[in-house]
Amino acid sequence: MSGFTFKKRERLTLRSHIDALFRDGRVMYSGPLKVIYGFEKNAYPVKILVTVPRKKFRKAVDRNRIKRLMREAYRTNRYLLFRECPELQVSLHAGFIYTGEQKDIGFSEIEKHIIRILNHLAAEISSTCSSKDPY
Repeated sequence: MSGFTFKKRERLTLRSHIDALFRDGRVMYSGPLKVIYGFEKNAYPVKILVTVPRKKFRKAVDRNRIKRLMREAYRTNRYLLFRECPELQVSLHAGFIYTGEQKDIGFSEIEKHIIRILNHLAAEISSTCSSKDPY
């Protein structure tokens, strides 16, 4: 990871990977966030997907604001994932889904939950680093 930039290669965009994540991934909840995560054999260590349901937030302005806050919280705190195991043998795919009801949520609230999720994922990563076959 170079600095705090959030590059295109860090985004989960391939349809087959997204389908596999939602089909086979594990689920975790933290406050208004739901995270679906799984491990794949891939080149880049971590790829994420950020989404806000249109059904709950009809206006694109509201959805985009929440997604922007979630990406920023992830971008500034993703170093937590690499504390335990800097060299990953597998790729972590994670989908962050906002399931809350309030549209005027603050950055500090989202960041608190993102940090909790990243600490949990770091523990999962460290357990896969110690084992030979994470599948």
